[in-house]
Amino acid sequence: MSQNQAMSSKYFRRQSKFWLIGAGVTAVAWLLVWLTSSAPAIIKKDKPKEEETQAVALPTRIENFVDLAKEVKPIDFATLVRDMRTYPAEFKDKTYFENIANKYTVEVMDVLENEVIVDYLDGRSDRKQYAYFRYLDANKKPRYVLTYGQFATADEAKAAITTANLGLPESVTPTAVLAKDYLTKIDNYMRADSIADMSSNQPRRINLQATKSEIPVKAATRADQDLVQRSVESAQAREQARLEEERRRARMETARAQLNQQQSAVNEERSYTPLTENPAPQQPEPAPAPAQEAPKPPTVAPAAKPEPKAEPKPAAQGAGGDEAATAQ
Repeated sequence: MSQNQAMSSKYFRRQSKFWLIGAGVTAVAWLLVWLTSSAPAIIKKDKPKEEETQAVALPTRIENFVDLAKEVKPIDFATLVRDMRTYPAEFKDKTYFENIANKYTVEVMDVLENEVIVDYLDGRSDRKQYAYFRYLDANKKPRYVLTYGQFATADEAKAAITTANLGLPESVTPTAVLAKDYLTKIDNYMRADSIADMSSNQPRRINLQATKSEIPVKAATRADQDLVQRSVESAQAREQARLEEERRRARMETARAQLNQQQSAVNEERSYTPLTENPAPQQPEPAPAPAQEAPKPPTVAPAAKPEPKAEPKPAAQGAGGDEAATAQ
């Protein structure tokens, strides 16, 4: 029993030594690895060689794109749009003549100025039959060609020259031309008929078409009547205010005219009777001499009329008789 315990203790002691030795070897190996991996590597930097540099002025603007200018040419759209807005509806582009390439037309005139064709078309009632285009001559100057009608054959085009009253001078001779011949001649532009000016001040055009059935008129509601009444009242109020303003201005003009008249009258009086600082005393005017009166004719007194004699009255008796005697 004691022998087994001694053997087991030796075994465990031996195992402990092995583990201790293994742990020590592992720790030493880990320490060596850590020391070698954590040490910074020494990097040597090469000094750059000093090169002499010269200041070169860089261009601020590229004048020529060389190959790029040949591939992509600059386009000025502003000029194109401005030109399109000055031309009438009869001004056409290459697309129009491509659609009628197999038809004949009458070349009316070939001029240098667009205004000549515009004035000519303004005097024509059949201007819808005309079309004209722009091309560049040998000197790169724009010219304009006016054409008339579309015909299937050249004979029809020549017949139209004699029958149609084109109103041209004798120096201008129209000719029949195939529309296809103009395709290589027309300037490279495009007429954008769909462009519309959407600015607020641009007038609008409305095309009204008649309807097959009449739309019944709706009866006016109370709100409509009130709106009409308010509109009439506001219009009357504005008219009344306008009349009052005119009357007030008329009164002011009348008062101003009267004041000007009074002022002018005072100025006239001052100009005719100037005032002096020490006016001279007024002397009494001599009394006028009495005028001699002409002798008057003598007045004749009217003749006195004879008075009738009083007749004697009969004497009364008594006291009456005494009074009568005394009177005699």
